[in-house]
This record gives sequence, structure tokens and C-alpha cells, in this order.
Amino acid sequence: MASNISKQRGYAGEDLATQFLENLGVKILKRNFKSEYGEVDIIGEDNENTLAFVEVKSWKKYDFTDLEFSISKTKRKRIIQTSLIYLLEHPEFDNHQIRYDILFLAWRSKQLNYITNAFEGDGTPL
Repeated sequence: MASNISKQRGYAGEDLATQFLENLGVKILKRNFKSEYGEVDIIGEDNENTLAFVEVKSWKKYDFTDLEFSISKTKRKRIIQTSLIYLLEHPEFDNHQIRYDILFLAWRSKQLNYITNAFEGDGTPL
């Protein structure tokens, strides 16, 4: 039962994240893109020349310190590998810059914290 609640909260968080990104002018291309390596929550086109691969994290309790380190090295690697699969399947984005972002949502306050360029293409936090 708890996992169903977590999944519902995760989807609702992604809905809020999608609205937030669209309000920033990001064109949402795909949600929940899956590959054999993992999943990217949101893929969006920003400024017509940048693809943003966005990990959405929803928490009941929220701490703003060192948020970019809250995504494990393994998770970052899976996001990167999955993004490369997406790029192979979509050659129309060959000339786009790539960015890895994290969007954090605090459920109680509905507060969002969006970190663009949260980590490099090798998984290193910026």
C-alpha cells in the first residue's frame, strides 16, 4: 500500500514539475522515458537548442542543503545512459546541447527547487 502512495505522489510531483517547466518556457518532449538502463522523468527542449533531462524528486520533508548530491552516482549514470539512448533514437537533436537537471518538490509546502546543470555528462555533480 505504501508503494502505491509513493507512486501516486511521484506522478503528481512529475505533473507539478511539468507545469513548472512549461511555465519557464521548456517544451516537454517526453515523460518517463525508459531504457534498459533506467528512466528519465522529463525530457524537455529549452531555448530551442538545449535538451534538458530532468530528474524529479518529491519528498515529504525537505532540506535545501547539497540537493545536487541527493541523486546517487549510480542514478546519475543511469540517467546519462538513458539520455544517450534517447539521443540515438532522436537524431533530430544531434546539434542540441545536453543538460542534466534536478527538480525537487517539497510536498508539505509545495515548494520547488530547480537545479539546472546539476551534474555533468560523466555524472560528476557541478
